[in-house]
Amino acid sequence: VLARLRQDLAGSLSAEAIVSACRQASYFWRNRKLDPIATVSLFLLQVLHGNTACRHVVHFGKWAFSATAYCRARQRLPLLVLQVLLERIAAKFREQSAAGAQWLGHRVWIEDGSSFSMSDVPALQAHFGQPSGQRPGCGFPVAKRLALFDLVTGMLLRVSVNPLNTHDMSKVSEVESESASGDVVLGDRGVSSYAHIALLSVRGVHAVFRMHQAVLVDF
Repeated sequence: VLARLRQDLAGSLSAEAIVSACRQASYFWRNRKLDPIATVSLFLLQVLHGNTACRHVVHFGKWAFSATAYCRARQRLPLLVLQVLLERIAAKFREQSAAGAQWLGHRVWIEDGSSFSMSDVPALQAHFGQPSGQRPGCGFPVAKRLALFDLVTGMLLRVSVNPLNTHDMSKVSEVESESASGDVVLGDRGVSSYAHIALLSVRGVHAVFRMHQAVLVDF
């Protein structure tokens, strides 16, 4: 799959799709060497080549720019642009694999939360925060991530990134908006609650969650 994407990058992520995502995010830019089309394409190639160093990206073609210029170009891209592109690509590949991507006739989504650290920048520290047990002046900002995966293909379908102290339950509606009647949502204790199951049931969506450790179940 990686080899195919490297060889047919334009077919997977066209210039028109990138421009459309920028417009949807109300993002405007000046015409320059590292415009959104070039930056997104190079960013994807960078990841597909094992998340290689930024100074190596210039060697992906006949380019002439510095690693600093490339990093600044990535920083200019709104997160919403990347989220829109992720969802469009996921939808495209879901259509192509729809026939075999079901379990007993049901689409199954895996919902899971995690966290990740990032650069120690004051703006990131202020927005995302860090673990409460960390000594003042030490450590890195940490973000909370809630993601939705396709069980059969393993494809990441949607992701929500929030401050560290954000509970998964407060963001489930953002990642579950594509689920439809007959789908199955599979999750752990972090998303297990009566209210969540009730809301899914109203839409005809099945829920398979591990019971919270504080709940006593009498079978």
